[in-house]
Amino acid sequence: GLRLESSLNAVAWYAAAAWRRGADITRGFPGGRDIPCVEMTKTLPPLRLEIDAERAPDVVAARAVTREAFVRHAEADIVDRLRAEGALVVSLVARIDGIVVGHVAFSRVQVCGVNGVLGLGPIAVSPACHRCGVGSRLVEEGLARAREHGAAAVVVLGESGYYTRFGFTTASRFGIRYLGADRHHRHAGAV
Repeated sequence: GLRLESSLNAVAWYAAAAWRRGADITRGFPGGRDIPCVEMTKTLPPLRLEIDAERAPDVVAARAVTREAFVRHAEADIVDRLRAEGALVVSLVARIDGIVVGHVAFSRVQVCGVNGVLGLGPIAVSPACHRCGVGSRLVEEGLARAREHGAAAVVVLGESGYYTRFGFTTASRFGIRYLGADRHHRHAGAV
């Protein structure tokens, strides 16, 4: 829950916003002046994270999150093109209490002539929600849905420290090379 110390003149405002009054306390300030305060507490319901298939009303919010996460338009433009071409096999949004805070795309790719391979990405999470598990949940749910769609494999161009936790390994183990990638960004994994 939340806890704060309120001056007496703000207690009514906090009480109207569902804060509960606690103990009366006194706070000393520089110069020797004491101010009477009240401890106020509020219990918040847990945030509800939902991962769901992207729907038409989500497109604008998913684009905004992708632009915010990458601080540029390129990745959002890629997703728009993939969506317009019907190439998105899996497109998921993450919502916290109904607000879109993340997006992941899985699209068809050609790798060494193998059919049924999906590319993961881009994945975007609002910076305010970084390190809260939103991206991990998007990847996990996306991989599960990729399996449901019969994906033979999933490839990703990304940070090894992040993607190995989902079972991705270095792409070269499968004879896959992406010439534009450096040694830290070559990962692929079988679904």
